[in-house]
Amino acid sequence: MEFKDTGTLELKGQTGDLDKKLKDLNDNAKALRKTIKEIEENGGKGSENWKKYKQELKDTQQEAEKLSKSMKSMDVNKMTLQQLEQHTKALNKELKQLEPGTKAFIETSKRLGDVEKRLGAVRKEVTDIK
Repeated sequence: MEFKDTGTLELKGQTGDLDKKLKDLNDNAKALRKTIKEIEENGGKGSENWKKYKQELKDTQQEAEKLSKSMKSMDVNKMTLQQLEQHTKALNKELKQLEPGTKAFIETSKRLGDVEKRLGAVRKEVTDIK
């Protein structure tokens, strides 16, 4: 029994870490895009410095994508309110880039429906407590 309690505690800790890591990656990507834009405005497009920041942005975006995929595999009933809101936003963004009728579009739509349903339930719970 003690092992199950420890496992649950670790999962919650990892979930919070996932949120922070994803936010940090998104903040970093935003800063990198700004830096790249400034370099381009100063005529540095194609320079070694520009290439370095472009690669760093690409790496950051790939890491954020991996974490987003981890969010997709999480049970929506174990997500925090913040995670549900972030996941809804990410799924909506992804859905806009998918071709309607494809398998990916249908799966993303179903996942979005599940997340929105859970988010509504959590918000209602918060309102009922007030």
